[in-house]
Amino acid sequence: MNTLGELIKAKRESMKLSLREFADMCNVSHSYIKNLEDGNPRTGRNISPTLEYLERISPVLGMSVEDLLKQIGYIQKEKSEFYCPNLKIIRGDKSYEDICKEIEEKTGAKIEPSVYEAVEKGIDKNPSPLFIDVLAKFVNVDRSFFYRKNTPNLLEYAKKMFPYQQTGPRSESIPYLPDILEDILKFVSDPSNLEYLVLAKELSEKKIKAKLVRDVLFDE
Repeated sequence: MNTLGELIKAKRESMKLSLREFADMCNVSHSYIKNLEDGNPRTGRNISPTLEYLERISPVLGMSVEDLLKQIGYIQKEKSEFYCPNLKIIRGDKSYEDICKEIEEKTGAKIEPSVYEAVEKGIDKNPSPLFIDVLAKFVNVDRSFFYRKNTPNLLEYAKKMFPYQQTGPRSESIPYLPDILEDILKFVSDPSNLEYLVLAKELSEKKIKAKLVRDVLFDE
């Protein structure tokens, strides 16, 4: 995986362009291009460009912004591990209580502040698909957003280019996820329902369809 500075330098040298000439093609300052190539002059660390600058630079590099983001590792080509720090980007300066309240108001799904905090801090590194789906809908990004490293600028880019999409067509006879999520969580957390959960697991392992069980038990 290459850094943005390495890609720029390789392209610039292949085109036999000076820093100033390459910068003019990108409509940015030559000092900015130099800092991208060499790193922050004070710390030596790589500079994270804004989406605006990526949109200026990517055409000169001969690729789309999305392809450029993949090249420099901001977007992974294959889904990998859930990247917990993304939840901090979403939460911003809000408290865990406030962000969870906003999530419930917007999606109808309730997430406990302690659960959000545990995932954000990496205590729980494998949140449930339901949790991820609720967050994706809340932020309006594709679920893949949570499986890569992001920045606030990339969050805005993801909202624009990869908005949330509900999985599969919605049937009017089936409640939408946020409508039933709270009831499911209550059911699962009730110890008296353990035998039903064990039975459901056994039926699933035997690949017995829920519809078949429903038809047999509730045949009218």
